[in-house]
Amino acid sequence: MKITRNRWMVLSAVLLIVVLLVALRKEAYEVYVLEHFDKEAPALELQTLDGEIITPDTFRNKVVVLDFWATWCGPCRRTLPLLEEVYNEYRQNPDVVILAVNTSWNNSIEDARRFVAQYDYTVPFAYDRDSRVADALVRPRGIPTFCILDRSGKLRLRHVGYLKWFEDYRTTLKRQLERLLKE
Repeated sequence: MKITRNRWMVLSAVLLIVVLLVALRKEAYEVYVLEHFDKEAPALELQTLDGEIITPDTFRNKVVVLDFWATWCGPCRRTLPLLEEVYNEYRQNPDVVILAVNTSWNNSIEDARRFVAQYDYTVPFAYDRDSRVADALVRPRGIPTFCILDRSGKLRLRHVGYLKWFEDYRTTLKRQLERLLKE
């Protein structure tokens, strides 16, 4: 059977569409991951954007949300307003600490300061100056990522990525935070 030029073009177009759909589906699973853990978190050695050291005592007996981001990360920029909303709901809760942690992956503290100065965020920002915390909690997955630690300092959840159409970032964060507050 001889394939005509028109049939060849249609077949090629269908094959291209199938390849693109598979690639997009694969990307969605690689970009959005929700993982549950029960393991010790690393020592949280962070600093504020003003240079003050955040001591591990800050996190003692609290449920801690660490949202890792970078100034050059487009999806991170979209999650920060959502984190801000969650922070405003929980800011008066003495059992919760929420921090937006800027990684030092191709990012300086000055980059983070300039970025934050452009917005009216009230969520506390921190800087992971040597990326030790981000490397331990986030790699090899990437950013944006939020991690939730329980009151005993164990990593209980890691949410990687942001896909607007997959699940609401804010809803996922609040649901997981509420679950750990009840424990």
